[in-house]
Formats: sequence, structure tokens, C-alpha cells
Amino acid sequence: MTSDYAEFQPYYGPTDEVEAGRVWRLEKLKDFEWKAKCAGIQDDPEVVAILEEMRRETAELEKISEKEKEEGGAAHWWCDGEYDDVRADEANDQGTRSYKNKEYGIAFDDYTEAIRLCPSKAVYHCNRAAAALKLGRNDIAALDAEYAIQRDAGNLRAYLRGGKASTLNGRPERAAELYRRALELNPGNESALEGLSQAELAAEAKAAAKAAEAASAQRGERAALPLHSLAEAAAADLLHAAQEMLRSSPDKEALKCAHVEALIHCSLLCALEVQTSVDSLLCALEVQTSCDSLLCALEVQTS
Repeated sequence: MTSDYAEFQPYYGPTDEVEAGRVWRLEKLKDFEWKAKCAGIQDDPEVVAILEEMRRETAELEKISEKEKEEGGAAHWWCDGEYDDVRADEANDQGTRSYKNKEYGIAFDDYTEAIRLCPSKAVYHCNRAAAALKLGRNDIAALDAEYAIQRDAGNLRAYLRGGKASTLNGRPERAAELYRRALELNPGNESALEGLSQAELAAEAKAAAKAAEAASAQRGERAALPLHSLAEAAAADLLHAAQEMLRSSPDKEALKCAHVEALIHCSLLCALEVQTSVDSLLCALEVQTSCDSLLCALEVQTS
């Protein structure tokens, strides 16, 4: 059976940037629509106008993206037409000096400049991956390592840094793959052996945690939902937060449950609004009936 959460599965391979942009725009539009619905303002004229404008702008961006794709694809951030090998080497050397001085933020910026001036050199991407790891920017480190490997499949350091970044990112399976490829290049490499051991242990722990979460979810070991509904803004924020957390960790059963619970909160809110409207109508009918009875009694008394 296909999972309802397939749309949240992350993709870590070479990214189609046009498709990534399309998905991001549609997700943001859906998020806005959901929050408006949960807040009960989806029919407000101002909100309707904003949504229509968002849809028009999104459609226009889709056309521009498709045109760029047909013309050869959207450019990477570094493709601005300015290439200079000499200045790139100077920026890289400055970055290395800053790195040795433990000025990792400055080194990161220097390596970024080197990449911008000469994006084809694997060493620049690999060096920035090292600086990114020191700064805790593990997503960038993993991506830079992948770029370095694409440009130089024999770059041992790129595999080691990519493996470390992937482990820190909670992707031990990919980390193990990178460490194994590093060992193919340099059998017996201590960093690769140690990294592979850690990645395999992390992968086992991740699998065990996933199994435990699934078993817990099957047993229903979660706190019961409150009988009262949340406030509009709270329900919308809860749903948005649940969607974002699930998107970042789609394998966690607890986050799947939290997402469903957030949807239930929004449903309860909508149901409460309907019930409130019905109660108000019944109350109005009772008041009208009472008034009619009073008027009738007064008429009889006057007669």
C-alpha cells in the first residue's frame, strides 16, 4: 500500500532546481490556504484576493521556470558569468589561512568566493565542506561534498566530509555508502573505517527507533486529544509546525501521528464553528417564538 506521506519523502540526489522551485512554491501556497481554512477566514474577500494573486504569480513563475528549463536549465548560484582562475586560487588560499587560524566563518566566505570564480574545481567545494562542518552547517557541507565528488570522483576528502555531514544530518545510510567508497580509494583509511563503524551503528539505532515508534503507535501509546478545541491561530500554527517537522523527518511515526492530530484539531475547529452557527440559529428561533407568543398574549389581553 502506498503511504499517504510519500509527498514528504526528501530527495538527496542531484536536484532538478526547476522542479524543486515548483514544489516549494506549491507547498507555500498550500500552507497559506490551510492556515486560512483553519482560521476560518478562507472566504474573507481580502484573503480570497490575496490567494488569487498568489495563484497568478505562481502560474507566471511556472511559465518562467519552464522557459528556463527549455533553454538549458536554471543556473546555479555561482553561474554569474565571472570566471577568474587566478582570483579563485587567491580566495581559496586566503580561506585556507583563515581555516588554519580557526576563523571558520571567514574561511567559508573565502571558499564561497573561490567557487563563484571557478566552480569547476572540486577542491574549492571540498574545502568549503570542511568549513561548513566546523560551523555546524551540515546541509551545506553534505551538498558541497557531493559537488566535489561530481567533479572529482577520486577526491578522498570529499567522501570523508560527505560521510561525516550525512551522519550528522541523520542520514547514516548515505554516510556508510560514502565511507565505503572512500575505502575503495584508500583501503584501511582510519577515518573511513571509524566513520563507517559510526554510520552503521547510527543506521541500526535509527532502524530500531523507527521500529519502536511504529510499535508504540500501533499500541496507541499517545496522550489523548483534549476534548475542547484549540483557538484558531493555535490550530493553524500547530498544523503548520507538524507539516514542517514531518517534512524534515518523514520516517518518524510520532510525527505522522502529530500531523494527523493537528488535522483533527482543525477539523474540530471547523465543526465547532458549524455547531456554533446552528446553536445561534436555534437560539434566534427560540427568541422569535417567545416574542410571537408574547405578542399573541398581549393581543388577547387587549381584546
